[in-house]
Amino acid sequence: FMRKMFRWSVQFIYCNLPNLIHENEFPVIFIGSGITQRYFKGAPTWDHLLQSLWQETNQNKSYFSAFHQLRKKYNDPFNIYTELATQIEEKYDDAFYSGVTKLPNLTPEEAHAQQMSPFRTRIANVFERLELKDKSDSKELKLFKSMLSKARLIVTTNYDSFIEDELNKAINIKVGNKGLFSNGTELGELYKIHGSIADPNSIVITTGDYQKLERTSAIINAKILSKLTESPILFLGYSLTDKNVQSLLKDLADNMPFSVDEAARRIGVVQYKQGKKDIEESISDTNYGVHYTSISTDNFLEIYQKVSQINQGATPVEIAKYQSMIKQIITTRGKNGELKHVLTSVGDLQNLPEKLKNQDIVVALGDSKYIYKFPDYVDYVKDYYLRPDNM
Repeated sequence: FMRKMFRWSVQFIYCNLPNLIHENEFPVIFIGSGITQRYFKGAPTWDHLLQSLWQETNQNKSYFSAFHQLRKKYNDPFNIYTELATQIEEKYDDAFYSGVTKLPNLTPEEAHAQQMSPFRTRIANVFERLELKDKSDSKELKLFKSMLSKARLIVTTNYDSFIEDELNKAINIKVGNKGLFSNGTELGELYKIHGSIADPNSIVITTGDYQKLERTSAIINAKILSKLTESPILFLGYSLTDKNVQSLLKDLADNMPFSVDEAARRIGVVQYKQGKKDIEESISDTNYGVHYTSISTDNFLEIYQKVSQINQGATPVEIAKYQSMIKQIITTRGKNGELKHVLTSVGDLQNLPEKLKNQDIVVALGDSKYIYKFPDYVDYVKDYYLRPDNM
């Protein structure tokens, strides 16, 4: 699914750039762990994270012995890793409450009273302490931020706060299943479907966590797939073996509204190839019958640059902000049966709830040169005497 999604985006961007600019569509962007590993020192893979946590529990057998035993039971790494995480959680929490393992920001008393998971708090600590690589290209990071600002919707399975930090927290963040049923515009929003370090208990990593997530995955996929008719989808930093990507692609294949060519144009997956400066494209398909554009490159700067060229006059976050403000006007005055006209300035928009209670407002949409405000006596006299020919 991931590969398929990325293929569409890349082909649209590189093979048919004039059409991308002409259509000017905000994409849905998926951000995976490969992006964190690209920019941060020591950002762990799933395997390395579990190795380090296993060692902290001082278990009798080695991590590799446990991995080998589970390999006999399961055919894929995903089930092995989730089962290992389940085993580590039990051992880690026991070690924490017995005083063998300590956390700098959580005591056993606090964990008990607040029902905080020591295991997940430790994982949050790992990602909170990550530092940007010295060689991180400032130009590339600047364009990464610019690209994110053009996303209709951002979906990530990462725990860290890199995306929201790059956007200066100026984005509506929805964490885990809580975000599925909360009000929102679904425009300029960030869905952290595997949890966030801001709420360690929300982190998804064990077998039980994924079983709970699976029950709501259909809702998540439906929200995402509903955007495909309006927006291209781009995958960055993912492995094609990712279970979430496979689930989404399978759902897409079951409900595919596009021809092979159109699907390949609208779905793109970026494949990281170390040191590869050119961009190699190919149209691929999944076992589910979904076609996408696969992009192989290490030149992420150019990818970010192309997506950043999308310009609708306002970013998705800004559009969502104004939509919310107009909704406030309608609901606040409409409830009182006073929804006639409301006139306000851009500066007053920030204080709408209070303003709406005390004054009439007009909302006008159109070319500014055709929108007039009749001045009162004070404004009229002030304007007259401040004219250059009267001074």
